[in-house]
Amino acid sequence: MNKWKDYFFFSKGERWGLTLLFLLGAIMWLLFTFDMNTSKEQRPLITQKDSIDPKVLLSKTQSKTQKDIISKNSKKKKLNSTPTRQPKPSVRFRQNPTGRHQYKPYKHSIKYPAGTVIELNEADTTELKKIPGIGSSFAKRIKGYGRLLGGYRSVTQLKEVYGIDSTFYQKLKPWFKANATLISVIKINHLPKDSLLYHPYLSRKQAYALRQVLQKRGKIIGWQNLKLLKEFTPQDIKRLSPYISFE
Repeated sequence: MNKWKDYFFFSKGERWGLTLLFLLGAIMWLLFTFDMNTSKEQRPLITQKDSIDPKVLLSKTQSKTQKDIISKNSKKKKLNSTPTRQPKPSVRFRQNPTGRHQYKPYKHSIKYPAGTVIELNEADTTELKKIPGIGSSFAKRIKGYGRLLGGYRSVTQLKEVYGIDSTFYQKLKPWFKANATLISVIKINHLPKDSLLYHPYLSRKQAYALRQVLQKRGKIIGWQNLKLLKEFTPQDIKRLSPYISFE
């Protein structure tokens, strides 16, 4: 018996520790039971009737769907209220008073009737485009080359325009005539001494030779001075003779 008493014998400090542990356990148990009771009181009471009644469930679902529909409609109103840019009408379309677009047909240039003959040196690009086969690009080329020449002395010079071959020239030949008196002549003795002639019939070497002669002599009397230059052949002199004056 003494042995069992030895086992269950506690000192004064041990007895105080056991009592504190017992008190802490009791306090924890009381706090736990109090929380459980309060949580049960705060929960909404769901009756058996509410869980089974389909009308309550339908009302809840309908309220949710109505909220979704209202939010979608509000978003659509915002999108419709924002101003949208209207596309500009195309160049080929014009708007009539009814609001519909009408097709605006492309305007073709009116061509001259067969048998018409125009002066090549006086025709502008609009008149040249009235010749069958001549568009805006060829009209610009013909007018530009005539400006560089100083005028056409003959209709055959159209073959020198870029893009006009012999077959195309035969189609254009009956439509034109060339008056040589309308050529603008270059007065070579009155040109500045440091300038070069930018003429289609003059090469760079020929222009340099003319400048050298003008610097040495100060004046070119006539074609006899140019015949002595190796840069000029008889064919070159023949082509240049309508365009150069020695006055």
